[in-house]
Amino acid sequence: RKWVRSISEDPDVCTDNRMMVPVFYDGQKKKYKVWCVMGYAAKKVTISFAVPPKVMYGNPDVDLKEKAVSSIYAVFAEVYTGCVLTREEFRALCDHHKTFSAITRAVEGL
Repeated sequence: RKWVRSISEDPDVCTDNRMMVPVFYDGQKKKYKVWCVMGYAAKKVTISFAVPPKVMYGNPDVDLKEKAVSSIYAVFAEVYTGCVLTREEFRALCDHHKTFSAITRAVEGL
């Protein structure tokens, strides 16, 4: 929880991490499989137990109630493309196309 409250100060998260990583070249398709890292996003999720567990050891007052929390995750796509872009080129492509689906289509069209 402390990390989430200070996420804007975390050097791994507040750095522009957008990049395209080549995984392999498919000789039959004549395309590269790449991982496209497009940044981070947050989503509110509700967590709960369908059947709350019985606390056998430790603190019997542990809070097992339903909770709404923010989940932070990497925005990522695995696609085939004709060429691998540098970080700067990929960031420019992201800035131009803006959305996940538009970026993914643009990379597939290279």
